[in-house]
Amino acid sequence: MKEQIRQYVVSASGSGEALNLFELYSRLSTKPSSVYVFVDALLEAIAGSPFDSQSGLILRQADGILASLGDLPDSEKIVALGKSLSINQTGHSFGRYLHCLSCHETFGTDADVVMFGDSITEWAPWHEILSGCRVVNRGIAGDTTKGMLLRAHTVNQVNPDTVFVMAGINDLSQGMELNEVMVNYRKLVDGWLQAGIAVVVQSTLYVGASIDWLNPKVTELNQELQAMCTEKGCRYIDLTQTLCPDGVLSTQFSTDDLHLNGAAYVAWGEVIGEMIGV
Repeated sequence: MKEQIRQYVVSASGSGEALNLFELYSRLSTKPSSVYVFVDALLEAIAGSPFDSQSGLILRQADGILASLGDLPDSEKIVALGKSLSINQTGHSFGRYLHCLSCHETFGTDADVVMFGDSITEWAPWHEILSGCRVVNRGIAGDTTKGMLLRAHTVNQVNPDTVFVMAGINDLSQGMELNEVMVNYRKLVDGWLQAGIAVVVQSTLYVGASIDWLNPKVTELNQELQAMCTEKGCRYIDLTQTLCPDGVLSTQFSTDDLHLNGAAYVAWGEVIGEMIGV
């Protein structure tokens, strides 16, 4: 793989082409197990070459911010750069939340099933996975249980029989305490149960090796979720048994240690499909 990447860089550099990550990836006869392995190999191939990698690696944003900081000491530049990039990322994430929420509130076709959660839910083609029923996708990438509470009503407005919810990994990655996550989760579940909607809580999935420091917290969260479901009489599905039985998300099911690939959604869909009979 590294040699193919090096050859691409040499060829593109010699011809004056811009870096195209998608084209490069498609050319690889052996696909990397992770996007991080891929980018690391690419950076290694670029090092020391005259190749202009800015367009492919999104470096212009950082360079633009640094140029605007003038003659600040390097230590202050590092802090200012980090804050500026964080503001940009937060603005993008929040803007996307508002966009999706607006669409969810505007469009609401009656459904049998609602899939509710963050990016792990949103990025699945549920209408194809569960083609035998009316399904609505109410996932929003980057969302936490706090944000989900503010849009729980978008489930009610499509009058589903059942809502399948998965949440919590973004909360944990942002340092939210477990008890706060559970307070929000209980409010979500209580609201839907009171509206006469059957609730199926799906275990929060483990993450892969590069961020596995989160996995002990995931274990604690899932124990709390299972106890909550027993208390409230709603269904709990342990998807970790299917997608990460060894306590870590396998490269078989993810290319970035967090989000799922097609094979993972097939396996997840089979679990749900068997439950609802589609």
